[in-house]
Amino acid sequence: MPHPSALNQGGHKWRTISPDQYDAWFIAIQKLRHSRADLEEARFPFKDHVYTPHPTKQDWHLKIVEHCRNCGVSKKAFLQGTAVEKRCLVHLSPNPPNSGKCPHCKRSLKLTGCHLNSHIPDQHTFVAGSFDSANRTYFEAPASNPNARRIVVLDCEMLELAYGQETVCQLSAVDFLTGEILIDSLVAPPSDIRVSDWRTKYTSLNADIMRSAIKQGKTLNGIAGARAELFKYIDANTILIGFSVHHDFEALRLTHSNVVDFQILYSKAFHGKVVGLAKAIRSYFPSMRIQNHGSGGDGHVCLEDVMAARELVLFWVLKKGNVEILSFAEMLDKLDDLRIERIERSMGLY
Repeated sequence: MPHPSALNQGGHKWRTISPDQYDAWFIAIQKLRHSRADLEEARFPFKDHVYTPHPTKQDWHLKIVEHCRNCGVSKKAFLQGTAVEKRCLVHLSPNPPNSGKCPHCKRSLKLTGCHLNSHIPDQHTFVAGSFDSANRTYFEAPASNPNARRIVVLDCEMLELAYGQETVCQLSAVDFLTGEILIDSLVAPPSDIRVSDWRTKYTSLNADIMRSAIKQGKTLNGIAGARAELFKYIDANTILIGFSVHHDFEALRLTHSNVVDFQILYSKAFHGKVVGLAKAIRSYFPSMRIQNHGSGGDGHVCLEDVMAARELVLFWVLKKGNVEILSFAEMLDKLDDLRIERIERSMGLY
């Protein structure tokens, strides 16, 4: 069964590569692959990688999550949430202590509590946490795969679990050369830990949407299921492309060394500068807008972000990397420099 095309996704006119140019583009993308040192600096996970939750300049858009040490609710959910988040609901201490189950409601201790915290009712004790400080095991793509594509672009959306953890909730992947949609699916969150923030503003998801998708069998089964689906289309030789794609690797617990990340390309070319995906697209393609969906105008479409990352890398190759994005202040400085140069030329100083 043929895969549908993403080349007309979202009403955008994404660039098409003709079949006779596949080999040439593959060679061009091969030349962009990053060294292990560059990947490690950008915090890409490797087999011996130890996850650290502290953001670097590559993670400029992230903020450390504050969560209640007693019930696991995030401070953001507490401030914006319903009456359930306003109350500090906890479970009774398990007996035996390592059972992981509440002796009262018999549910996992990681799910919403069944008793109001008697020590500090209606209050939370917020502490700075991480997106997930637990030990992680990373998985490599198969060494060989007869169905592997040569270049795959991917993106994930994540949601927040109790105690500041994250999990993947959507995965999209596209064949870079053909534009075929390989994966575009929701990913079911773990059932034994509470979702503390669906990040609906960005993901357009909520509990009802996810519950319905799970009931209809339209979701991948957790992180492992999402990773297994991706492994149907890649192997160790596949080049993976994305935008700040180390976040997606972390979400999927994936380690891979054949990578082209637009954020790294841009940062290395322009003295460590970083840029957001939407701003990069708007700067290079002024008539195009992404990440502007939903009632708040900030919603992401995972497949659209995949195609945007693909478009940026195509543009980078065509322009040979000479595509700096200027802030407003930098644009004013450049205009001043040009104005001064013009005056000096008129005075015969050049």
